[in-house]
Amino acid sequence: MKIQKTTDYDRFISPLAQRPFNESKVAAIEVSMGEMGFLPFLHITVREKGAKLQIVLGQHRFESARKKGLPVWYVIDNSITAEQLLRLEQF
Repeated sequence: MKIQKTTDYDRFISPLAQRPFNESKVAAIEVSMGEMGFLPFLHITVREKGAKLQIVLGQHRFESARKKGLPVWYVIDNSITAEQLLRLEQF
């Protein structure tokens, strides 16, 4: 899988079933990104949903990068099913 980056935040949509959003976690990630940037090896994972990219893993990292105006590093993995996505959101 190829790691890609973009600042087109509108391309991304939320997960199928989103975990409770933790603003303090986003704030902590923002501090880290302010110091080190958004490191490519900490990319988010998405799957294609038409012209959009649905976030599978990394919603907090995505939100932190968006707030800081940093490019989002991501990997497309279309092999993830809706059922798997729902199960991932439980953890």
